[in-house]
Amino acid sequence: MRGRSRQYEPFKRDLPGGGYVAIEVTSTQRFWRPRVYDGRVIIERRANGRRAGHTPPVIATASGDSVEAVVRQLLPAAQCNSTIAAALLRLQSACARESEEPSPR
Repeated sequence: MRGRSRQYEPFKRDLPGGGYVAIEVTSTQRFWRPRVYDGRVIIERRANGRRAGHTPPVIATASGDSVEAVVRQLLPAAQCNSTIAAALLRLQSACARESEEPSPR
C-alpha cells in the first residue's frame, strides 16, 4: 500500500553567475513502517526557473531517518562550488558520450 509523501527544501543558495543549488527532501510514510527520507542536491542553472518538461540535474543523493540526517550528508556537496562544477562536468560528459553512441538498427 502506498504511503503519504511530503516535500521539504531545507537548503537553497544562489550560485555565482546565476541559478541556484538546493537540497530537496521527500519523506514517505508507509503503513507499519517508519518514515523514510530521501534527498537530492539539484542544480538550477537559470535564475528564472526550469522550462516545462525538463528536470534539474541531480549531483548527489542520500537517505536517512530524518530531514536533518539527509541534509548533513548532502550539505558539503551543496556548499562547495568546485564540487558542483565537477559534478556538472561529469554529467555533461556522460550526456555527450550517450549522444555519440550509434543507435541500434
